[in-house]
Amino acid sequence: MKTLVIFDITEDRLRNKVGEVCKDNGLTRIQKSAFEGKINLVRREKLIKDLRKTVFRKRDLSVIIYEICDKDYKRRIEILK
Repeated sequence: MKTLVIFDITEDRLRNKVGEVCKDNGLTRIQKSAFEGKINLVRREKLIKDLRKTVFRKRDLSVIIYEICDKDYKRRIEILK
């Protein structure tokens, strides 16, 4: 399964911390505020725990984590310039 993390965080310092948590847990940046990667269940649970700890009691932000099966991931469409 692929894991996709997207977030909307206005505070630069916190946004950078969330990015580092994603990288530390095996994800790769695909957009400024989006990371993806193939990680196992244990790693995904650690990612969720680390993200919750990082954004605990913060306001005005959104972090969304999706699990995407390989079949659906292969159906993605990328538009590049």
